[in-house]
Amino acid sequence: MAVRRSLPKGIPLTAGQKIFLTAGSALFGVLDTYRGDLIATLSETTTPSLLLRSLHARMNMSISGRRLMQERPTIDPTTLNLEELSGLPSNTFGYAYYKFMSSHGYSSEDRTPVRFITDPDHAFLIQRYRQTHDFLHCLSDLPPNLLGEISLKWFELLQLGLPMCAITGIGGSLRLSFSQKRDLVTKFIPWAVRCHRSSEFLLSVYFEEHLEKDLDCFRLELGFIKAPS
Repeated sequence: MAVRRSLPKGIPLTAGQKIFLTAGSALFGVLDTYRGDLIATLSETTTPSLLLRSLHARMNMSISGRRLMQERPTIDPTTLNLEELSGLPSNTFGYAYYKFMSSHGYSSEDRTPVRFITDPDHAFLIQRYRQTHDFLHCLSDLPPNLLGEISLKWFELLQLGLPMCAITGIGGSLRLSFSQKRDLVTKFIPWAVRCHRSSEFLLSVYFEEHLEKDLDCFRLELGFIKAPS
């Protein structure tokens, strides 16, 4: 059995500090959706403990979810090496992840660590959500531009119920052009609803163990519908 990984101790916040951080990160995070640190803070200060307990309970409903909670794996360059993934066949999920990360100059180290959640299980849930976000780009084939990120936030909102996804999904849409707003409403939000209804609870998926699978077959296994182009 894998050794359970410890997480850094979270910083407790007073009610006033939480309000201040929420307001600041919401305002500036909506203005600049590429500020991952602000979006990360918003996810921590707005997610109620009741929701985190509910997500924890859902994780415990599947074997892989229970393993994730027990082992608390992290996704970083030491555990998921892009150079190794580049050697996989081009039709695999792992190669799609390599191509996505390398083509955009991303690193799994870029994800902001959880800072303001004191319960270690709850902190892991938020960390896991952050670290698997790029996997969802690979499954959905949504680009990491404003429309793509907002569309994915709508799917994540339906899957997880995180208030941050609603704030950034609605607030960020105000910055879209008219044609992008039309596409969001007519194509991508309906896609998010259909995909959520057909998909597994993706937070409980041990993605690292499926890297060698054919991407289309993996989508089918998860019930995941590729986003419209």
